[in-house]
Amino acid sequence: NVSMPHKERVIEFLGDIDGEGNLCGSVNTLVQYLDGDNRRQFKGFNTDIYGVTKSIEMTGLRIQGSSAAILGLGGAGKAAVVGLSSKEAKSITVFVRNPKENRHELFINRMRDAFPDTEFIVGSYDNEKLLKGIICESNLLINCTSVGMGELEGESLIPDPSFLHNNLTVMDAIYSPAITKLLMQSKEAGCKSFKNGLDMLIYQGAKAFRLFTGEEMPIEIIRNELQK
Repeated sequence: NVSMPHKERVIEFLGDIDGEGNLCGSVNTLVQYLDGDNRRQFKGFNTDIYGVTKSIEMTGLRIQGSSAAILGLGGAGKAAVVGLSSKEAKSITVFVRNPKENRHELFINRMRDAFPDTEFIVGSYDNEKLLKGIICESNLLINCTSVGMGELEGESLIPDPSFLHNNLTVMDAIYSPAITKLLMQSKEAGCKSFKNGLDMLIYQGAKAFRLFTGEEMPIEIIRNELQK
């Protein structure tokens, strides 16, 4: 398994990469294989995509036809965009610090080519009018940044609960702390559903486990250990 900040850089060392990982431009799981010349190589997979979509589906939200707002376009943000697009989300708006940054534009253009039926918009965190307007029209909000954990614990990119609404499903990719400021804001706003990133972590691990071993991971045992 590969964690941040190596999920993109490691690609240049791989012999092969699966389709979703290639779309995402990042991988987190490497599986060894022998190529045609009997040389050991690694194939890269992105199991974060499965983790994020599975976690969303567990809330009962139907991704097909949904409108989503995503905060951040790092590894988790890209996985969310690819996962939602592959499940036929109607529109996806990504908020980043600098929307004009070349790497963001390249990724979004790649998504537009791969998923022409999904509308993609890129906005800035600082554009509160756009942020509030998009969230108001969305039924899914995902925080894929580190705001809310570590040195940024107790902070949120959402200015206040009035930006949220009671038909909104909120997921924070952070799982430590278990309750972030965003989740507290979601509760105060009466959001339809809100959860942290524990299920995303578990299910990306479950897919990696299956790729490594060919067996199913004992999910409930892992969940109980992580919740201790």
